Amino acid sequence: LLKQNHICHLLLSLFLFFSLPGWSHDSQAKYLNVIKVNNNFAAYDANSWERQHPVYQTADMQIFMICIWNITKPKISLYKFNSTFDPSNPDYIFGGSQWVAYRESFNILNVDLASNTSASFTAAFKKIFDKITADFPALHYGIKYAGHGFASGGMFENKISDEDTQLLLAYINGLIKGKIDFLDWNTNCNAGSFAIVSNEYKYSKYILGSD
Repeated sequence: LLKQNHICHLLLSLFLFFSLPGWSHDSQAKYLNVIKVNNNFAAYDANSWERQHPVYQTADMQIFMICIWNITKPKISLYKFNSTFDPSNPDYIFGGSQWVAYRESFNILNVDLASNTSASFTAAFKKIFDKITADFPALHYGIKYAGHGFASGGMFENKISDEDTQLLLAYINGLIKGKIDFLDWNTNCNAGSFAIVSNEYKYSKYILGSD
């Protein structure tokens, strides 16, 4: 499934979750939103990307935020914001140390990046998905990247190479004993390329991409 125009990724992704064959309301779907943050986008103590979704948790769905922190000591953090999470609280709206302490109370895993290589990112994301699938098993999983486009077959602006993308997706398929329900690249430029589809179609039921 390819979309040629930018659309509301959250609504479309949720539509896919609830319309997939075999959907069961007995299992909370897991929506994994990956985002890369550096000082050009938002400082570590800023209240910014955390307000991306108006709702992070319902009876049927949990949105996990997977943050690639491009800071002095790069790391990938996994956040499980629940229904009580309120980044619009006046005490936190302008960021700062109190906000960081509040946000990090929802952090369930940090993985330090040994280097800025595809192998390091692949190993880190394996640990992230180990945590999610072991502690929060589900019938349905979807992955979204909120960042720039990547016309080749790699993931997350080619932080993970074409070859390692296949290794990581195959690893996830093994963890969940089946294909990922969808890979959502529909807000990333040039993500509707044949290179992406041909590299990833074996591992996901749906791929969303835009030119």
